[in-house]
Amino acid sequence: MKTENLVAERDGIYGKLFWNEDERKDYALIILQGPKEDVFLTTKIASLYAGEKIPSLALFYFGYGNLNPYPSKTPIELIERAIKSLKKRGYEKIGIYGSTFSGELALIATVLLNGEIDLALSINPYTFITGGGFDNKERDESIVTINGMEIPFSKRDTPLSSIKEEAKIRLSEVDIPILIGSSDGNTDFPFAEGARLLKEEWEKREHTKRFELIEYRIDSNYLIPVWAPGRLIKTNEWPNAKNIERAAEDFFEKSAEFLKEWL
Repeated sequence: MKTENLVAERDGIYGKLFWNEDERKDYALIILQGPKEDVFLTTKIASLYAGEKIPSLALFYFGYGNLNPYPSKTPIELIERAIKSLKKRGYEKIGIYGSTFSGELALIATVLLNGEIDLALSINPYTFITGGGFDNKERDESIVTINGMEIPFSKRDTPLSSIKEEAKIRLSEVDIPILIGSSDGNTDFPFAEGARLLKEEWEKREHTKRFELIEYRIDSNYLIPVWAPGRLIKTNEWPNAKNIERAAEDFFEKSAEFLKEWL
């Protein structure tokens, strides 16, 4: 497997690209994931998709280099620069991947950069534009900016029925394949209900592409491919670890199939 480090001084982003020489080079997947401490996780996910012959860029969007230390006020232009960097390297179609905060950002990017992103994978995303910050330490600022201006948002503890109209992620405006994985896990946010609302938003218009929602009944909001024997990271620290492991592996396999079908 080949790799290339992307650096801010040359590419305007921090990231690591994974690919195999014998694969197609007309599409690539951007992996949005956690801070500096999670670089191993981000790059591991990218390497797993690259192992499925899907070139993947692990994009560090906070907590790294001179970026914000938390997922807040992320410039959408950062994702735009990542897309341009991939296209300069010959990748014509671009998919985007994320979970929870980064899953939310992936979906927001498909709307704000409509026409530049060709496919989205999102795992248990916050299903509207939220305030930035980790866990219960939400900040009074939007998770994303465009041209330096914050995008309107609602607090994460806002009931789904009371979200500001301007904070909704207007998936009905885009016509790209979207795959969402959701679980009804032990969490303060109703991810499963939110995912169904995203599907309803998508269905407001006719589309030529497909929206697919895969739901899992597991006591965890983690469906990222971090639990599976052999090729994935292994942990036994979670309750019902085997069920979580099976669900994460199932979503990984189905998402790889979805990517190969649509990109």
